[in-house]
Amino acid sequence: MGIISILCCPECYATGLKLAEDSKEGLCSNLCVACSCGFMTGFTSTPKENKKFSLNTLLVFGLRLIGRGFTAGKKLLCTLNLPCISKNTFRAHELKLLEAVQLCSEENMKAASKEVQNFKKKYNLWCFGRWLMAAERPYVT
Repeated sequence: MGIISILCCPECYATGLKLAEDSKEGLCSNLCVACSCGFMTGFTSTPKENKKFSLNTLLVFGLRLIGRGFTAGKKLLCTLNLPCISKNTFRAHELKLLEAVQLCSEENMKAASKEVQNFKKKYNLWCFGRWLMAAERPYVT
């Protein structure tokens, strides 16, 4: 006997609720709790962020972090007897991560640029915009 069957319906107060899985998207499921009186409510096994399940995004992030891709993830999930995500879903999550990385790198570059500007003003330094090559460096003899 599961915990769902012990709970009572908020409308008719009868016990014996049924839990059913409506659909799956990768590692995440859309679940439904129903009663014989007609009451029904749905929920997801994992929260969504920007219309994508965060667990699937974390799977893709972890695989990319260790230098692996879709095929390695598929082998891992099959070994663990878990449902696999499709290649299109994997690619969509990769693109989402790419956007986040690009945004972070742009913000970091802007912050570094401001830091250099403040350093130059503080110590009255001049920068010519590029590093001198070894042949261009002036040598004092």
